[in-house]
Amino acid sequence: MDANITAYFEEVFQKIELLKSSDKGEVWLASERSGRSTSANHAAPSACALGTFSQRLVVLKRIALTRLPYRMLKGKDYPLIPRVLYCIEDGDETVVVEEYVQGESLLDRIGRKAYLSEHEAESVLLQLCEGLVPIHAQGIIHRDIKPSNLILQSGCNICLIDFDAARTFKEHSSEDTMYLGTKGYAPPEQFGYGQTDARSDIYSIGVTMRKSLPEEYSGYLAPIFAKCMEIDPNRRYRDVQELRRAVILRRTWAKWGRMALLTLAIASVAAFCFLPRHDVENTLQSIPAAEPKDDAPVVRRPSAAEESTAMPTPEKSADRLAAQSFAPSDAESEQETAAPASSTELSAHDSDMPSVVKQEDINAVESVDAFMEAFKDDPEKLAYWQTRNAVLSTNFNLSEEERLDDMKRIELGNRV
Repeated sequence: MDANITAYFEEVFQKIELLKSSDKGEVWLASERSGRSTSANHAAPSACALGTFSQRLVVLKRIALTRLPYRMLKGKDYPLIPRVLYCIEDGDETVVVEEYVQGESLLDRIGRKAYLSEHEAESVLLQLCEGLVPIHAQGIIHRDIKPSNLILQSGCNICLIDFDAARTFKEHSSEDTMYLGTKGYAPPEQFGYGQTDARSDIYSIGVTMRKSLPEEYSGYLAPIFAKCMEIDPNRRYRDVQELRRAVILRRTWAKWGRMALLTLAIASVAAFCFLPRHDVENTLQSIPAAEPKDDAPVVRRPSAAEESTAMPTPEKSADRLAAQSFAPSDAESEQETAAPASSTELSAHDSDMPSVVKQEDINAVESVDAFMEAFKDDPEKLAYWQTRNAVLSTNFNLSEEERLDDMKRIELGNRV
């Protein structure tokens, strides 16, 4: 590099500590000397007009490469990356000065087995997605996202550093011309199998975030990481916006989806149990007819005319339904062949036979409250009718007369 440029940076910045050195260059922690300006003895090139600075910590890089995207990032206030203050290319070398970011690298945290929680991993993942949107929009691909290049600050805020392997996307290029990146984190296309694009950074994000969680982790982020790390770029997320939407969707499902399914199941069971079933005439257990005794006299079956004379004419729908429930069917009438002849024999079986509802008792029940009153000594059945009445009223908007008719038809028309 030109001697004047080198002398200028040595005067403006004081090197403090060598952070990294390789055949690709050096990275220094430096401080900006206070009170220096472009009026210094060694004038800087016009591309790096400095002005007056207060003392601050910076990172000074000398990179043995050119045509890096640092010049496109210079002066941009992107929250995900440190601000690039200066960038000068001279010959086959690039000098970059950027803000110093204080914090612990994700690699150091993983090294001491302090893995991220699921919530922290989700936060870091969403920050990467949101922060890379404007960078990818400029066509800049980082190509070296890995734990050592992610700095964790207070509050789990993340900063992405080191664009030394970055490149700009070329629409008509078939593959990258420089094969840079870290094996294990870089996708296959980054090593001569195709041109890298935003999906290449997504691959590296998947590997990095998976390594930041314990090996046994199998939560809702696991399938997202798996899709990020697909070998075929076409099977990955198309861009970081789609990746971000997938994270939010799976997080919402993990939080509320199971609860919604449980609520739906409970509602289905409740509907099955309490909704009226109009296709069933009688919900009470049928009682078998008593077997006739050998010495019991045969009771003559009344004729149709006698039955019609003895049966009063129903005046209400409830009376008509109740009267129909008392009229035996042909099959039942053929089975009724004998009955006790005397009151003495009848009393011996009173405790075993259910009482028959009289017509006047049915007529007396003219409200739902009166119907409920008949079951005050049977709490279990009273609770059932209260629940059924509430369901008929709330879900089906039936009037009191319709609800009473429904309950009479089922209960009073047969046995109390």
